[in-house]
Amino acid sequence: MKGTKQLMRFVCLGVGGLWLSALCGLSLAMDLFGHDKPILHPALAWTGLLSAALAMLAGVGRWGQWLYLVAFLTWPFVLAPFLRFGGYGSVLIGAVLAFSPVLLISKWYRKKPMYPEIQACGSLAAALQDALRSAGSTLSIDSQVSVMPFSYARVEAGSRFVQLYVAAEKRLFLPEFLGARVSLAAGSCPDLIETATAIDFWVSPESPLTQVIHERFSWVTPEARAAAFESGNEVEWKWRQMLSDTSHSEQLRLAVLRTSENPRLRKLFPYTSLFTLCFSRCTGYPFTRDVPCITPTDPGQFSVTLMNEELIGKGDIGTCIDLVVAHLPPDCGAARRGTAEQ
Repeated sequence: MKGTKQLMRFVCLGVGGLWLSALCGLSLAMDLFGHDKPILHPALAWTGLLSAALAMLAGVGRWGQWLYLVAFLTWPFVLAPFLRFGGYGSVLIGAVLAFSPVLLISKWYRKKPMYPEIQACGSLAAALQDALRSAGSTLSIDSQVSVMPFSYARVEAGSRFVQLYVAAEKRLFLPEFLGARVSLAAGSCPDLIETATAIDFWVSPESPLTQVIHERFSWVTPEARAAAFESGNEVEWKWRQMLSDTSHSEQLRLAVLRTSENPRLRKLFPYTSLFTLCFSRCTGYPFTRDVPCITPTDPGQFSVTLMNEELIGKGDIGTCIDLVVAHLPPDCGAARRGTAEQ
């Protein structure tokens, strides 16, 4: 879905803006050359050229790189002298020269560091620590994390923590907000201090709900699961999600349907691993590994195995459900919040 939106934005704004800029630029060049009948009225052409330039920036993901506007808005002045020579060749040469500043500006932006604070501090974690101090926070960065030092950092406090990444194509800080080891919200922000402020707010003792942090920081978007996890209904939410999922095979959907009807298994947190239906006694990852799983084999037949792939038995779905229930841990009850490590 995200890729489709990006493609539509590129086609509608990027390509559409390019054609509109060519039309308006040519009309303005004709007017500057002194042509009696330019294609558009100059006021309309200038408005169209500016609108096209802004559309192209949005369409190709360069919004905020305003130096490109200089190149776009000078097209008519570069093209106009070549109209005096006449012929398609001179117009083509003028068009190429008019476009050349775009390439130079693009090269300049590529050389300009997108994250100068990371370069200055030596790592994203150090840059985030400075930003937290600037935001008035007393939080400390997890200094044990050394994976991808220039593109990853983590802040943890109690049951909440935030993982921070950076985008590669444009300047964006990408925080992921987690509670009880479950991703509940995510966002993207070009400003590191504002990102740090949101991180501090999320892990604060108040433990705000995802809707609250969204209202304060509009660029933070709650995940679909957030409301269910925050209200304690994550197990039921997961079962309903899996029951409505039509992407699995008919055999696996049958296993989900029949196991959901068993009172003891319905209290566990279900998930799939490739073609296997698994159950966890906790709702956060990593999941527990002490409940048997069900895997479709032949038509109408299933196998029950432990997580180490040790076979318990085979049979129809009813037989396999009985086998899973019979091999539940003695103290198995409703799935709890947290992870297997907690």
